[in-house]
Amino acid sequence: MAKGKALGRGLGALIPDYEMDALAFDGSETTQIDIDLIKPNSRQPRKDFNQEQLASLAESIKEYGILQPILVTKDGDFYMLAAGERRYRAAIIAGLEKVPVVVKELTEREMAEIAIIENLQREGLNDIEEANAYHQLNTSFGVSHDKIAALAGKSRVAVSNSIRLLQLPQAAQDLIIQKQLSAGHGRAVLSLHDLSLSEEFALYIVEHSLTVRDAEELAKTFGMKEQKPEKMQAMRYPEMEESLSQAYGTKVSIKATGKSGKGKIVIEFYGNGDFQRIINQLGLYES
Repeated sequence: MAKGKALGRGLGALIPDYEMDALAFDGSETTQIDIDLIKPNSRQPRKDFNQEQLASLAESIKEYGILQPILVTKDGDFYMLAAGERRYRAAIIAGLEKVPVVVKELTEREMAEIAIIENLQREGLNDIEEANAYHQLNTSFGVSHDKIAALAGKSRVAVSNSIRLLQLPQAAQDLIIQKQLSAGHGRAVLSLHDLSLSEEFALYIVEHSLTVRDAEELAKTFGMKEQKPEKMQAMRYPEMEESLSQAYGTKVSIKATGKSGKGKIVIEFYGNGDFQRIINQLGLYES
């Protein structure tokens, strides 16, 4: 994606000529602060940091110092990291006591947007981390799929398809994180007539090294010969999950737990505020 062009108006106004690769803050003052005063960004979408790359960056920092400042926002007596987490982590490894920073006033939403943009521009997110980032913007900050698409420089369909990957069972999501499955394979798994077979199908794709097109074709018939009457209801689970997810503005999973028609409905929440919102929608009250 073209750097510096996938920005919402808010970020463009906040940081003129904003570009994460250069961290060009257009004359913003840089200051040195104690590294112990910096806290990681709780909205950081990337969870997997390559340790070898961090070690290499740490060696570079030892020799040349940090050439690009870290972006932070004041948080009480501390500073919350907004952009430059790789440099921050590498600086800790390098044993630095102080680091160069640019301090900006940022809202939680801006913090989340900046963290996502930084990683997307550097292709630092795997497909599941990207999906979680979009989902967080949508559910925690009420950002529509259209606005997320404009922010990320992608189509609305691409954003919606990305978020749909979170409907996959955890085992299938793990295969995507490990890059054994692609996002395209994940969407093929989601197209199964019977999503109770999705984990089995995901493993089958890996075992047989299926292309995305082959997986899409096989998804139309996978497991249907072995289909049992008690499993037929599960064929409607995907549309039910989709309806419930839209109704409650969060990921909802329906899973069969036995052969007698038993199962469970899992409604996810992402913080106290999100939990209270869902409780209110359900017409329940916190005890």
